[in-house]
Amino acid sequence: MIGLADGTDPDWWAPTWERGLRPDLPAGELFDALAAFHADLRVLHGLGVGGTGSTIDHVVIGAGGVVVVATDDSVGRVRTDGVHLRVRGRDRSPAVDVALWQAEVVRTSLEQRGIRGVAVRGVLHWEHLEGLGDKAICLRGVPLLSAGATVGLAAAGTTVSPLMVEHIAAALGPCPRMQ
Repeated sequence: MIGLADGTDPDWWAPTWERGLRPDLPAGELFDALAAFHADLRVLHGLGVGGTGSTIDHVVIGAGGVVVVATDDSVGRVRTDGVHLRVRGRDRSPAVDVALWQAEVVRTSLEQRGIRGVAVRGVLHWEHLEGLGDKAICLRGVPLLSAGATVGLAAAGTTVSPLMVEHIAAALGPCPRMQ
């Protein structure tokens, strides 16, 4: 396991470079690499949503629940007024609706498979944003997170056992397609 020079393990929300990872990796590879630091995390990619032609980008499953990740490769400075999310002046607020919808699809799919009471949250992860710094951006309950913070959200907690993590991962994919 990679740690800091003093032998401590960096916090989950620490920048990826503190874990020895390249922050320019594609999101899926970065989520997989970060999940490798925690034995009880599972990451799924490209889950098809039956009858829609839509795909859920990434799902991170851990002790803290299920985190459904809507990614985007928007480049530029992010701004928000608390209602709208803008990148380089373009309104990217509909991405919040996508994240909420994807989380609901996953929640419903789990319930149809008899898995209830597990926290399912939608988040946004955009790879090339500027201007966030230490600011937290959250619109309608959907946060815009770094890869490390996204994985940390799934890892933080004790509500989902390692066995249940495996059960959820098996239930979600890669097949059958979610309804």
